Amino acid sequence: MKLLFTDNLCLKNSFSSSTIVEKKKRRSLSFDKEEMLILEVQKREPLWNFQLDVKYRNSKVVKQLWQEVSEALNGSISPEAAKTKFKSLHDIFRKNFQSENKASGSERTRTTRWHHYQNMEFMRDSCLIKK
Repeated sequence: MKLLFTDNLCLKNSFSSSTIVEKKKRRSLSFDKEEMLILEVQKREPLWNFQLDVKYRNSKVVKQLWQEVSEALNGSISPEAAKTKFKSLHDIFRKNFQSENKASGSERTRTTRWHHYQNMEFMRDSCLIKK
């Protein structure tokens, strides 16, 4: 938030801190909503299974499926935001999954499982593991 100082008066810029908080609220999801997002994506295999034939996961189909996910979450998140959030969850799952496969000791950083790990198990076989 920018403050303008004029004649010993402090004026707030039109961009207030409450606006920032509201925007963050819209971007973040509760644990339950994240869980619902994962379950809705799981139901729509073309969104996560890259081994499917291209005709089942073309851009029109995928766009429609993300719209359905958004609607299933009562519009609490846009289709684009749902896609971004799921990518983030997928990346976290992949890091946890890779950590499991490392030797014990200094290479292995995580000792407890991530709270969405079980819900994301469906990604195990199709998870793209970077080496």
